[in-house]
Amino acid sequence: MYIKKLLKSLIPLYILLLLNPILLFIIASVYATYNIDNLTNFINNYGGIILILTNITYIIYIIKKHRIKVNKYNINYRNGYMDIGIRYELSDKTMSYVNELLYEGKFISNVEPYNDKVRTYCQNPSGFVTPETYDNGFTLVNGHSYKNKKSNNTNLAILVSEKFDSPFDSPIKYGFNIAEKANLLSGGKPIVQRLGDLLNHEGTTLDKINDNKVIPTMTCGYYGDLSYVLDYRTLTDIINFIKQMNNIIPGFMNDDNLLYGPEIKFYGKELILNKEFETSIKNLYSIGTGGGLTIGLMNASLSGVMMAHNLLKNDEGGIL
Repeated sequence: MYIKKLLKSLIPLYILLLLNPILLFIIASVYATYNIDNLTNFINNYGGIILILTNITYIIYIIKKHRIKVNKYNINYRNGYMDIGIRYELSDKTMSYVNELLYEGKFISNVEPYNDKVRTYCQNPSGFVTPETYDNGFTLVNGHSYKNKKSNNTNLAILVSEKFDSPFDSPIKYGFNIAEKANLLSGGKPIVQRLGDLLNHEGTTLDKINDNKVIPTMTCGYYGDLSYVLDYRTLTDIINFIKQMNNIIPGFMNDDNLLYGPEIKFYGKELILNKEFETSIKNLYSIGTGGGLTIGLMNASLSGVMMAHNLLKNDEGGIL
């Protein structure tokens, strides 16, 4: 019985394994029709990339198709955290000490006066700020670095972790409302503001950017005022966090540093689990970010290892 269920659950994997060679054969055949001499080079150079993209696309499709809806099955859950904030850009020179020690520094603080958790995330030395467009058309902001292409700036996210009590039940919708307001004001572009202008209760203009010492690495933004978008509590947390960071990284609160926003991290509902990752439904387990348990690759990976140990420990039928 268990073997039958296991084999049935692996049907998408069988299809995936079959799809890879078929797709590669079709593409290679078409390519060979026009350039038979370079067929081997084509497979060597692009075959792996094609398979990776195919696998990712198919896995996303399977996840969406078989997504478990907690309301439908009465799985116990609670509202999870959501992260709302900005992408912060400052000079590599200011961040040089941190960048030399760590590629990505992690800074976390419970910031007064609300005692909210504020943290840095996704630090990119010599990186670039970039717009990030979601399926519903909203454009927010993110950041990345290249291997061979470098800027003179470091960017990182400053995120305020917020968690709301009942009757609130729609953290993702709440985040989308912020994104919708921001896009309405900016014409669908991320908003860019100098820190000095934010502190002086002024909007940023193109003339101010042209005189700014920190040159923005994202040139498609809308120069404006983030106080129209982010609520007072969130902005207060961000500003006070920047003040704290300036005590350990001089220049972190330079007026010419740039804020891009909003940056929002959307998470699903947080399932209520026991110590073995079991939900309120017997023999139904949840691990990783999908169940709202972890945020980040490392923690998600560790939860998978711990789940494997639990399965081996509780393997009564001797199947594993």
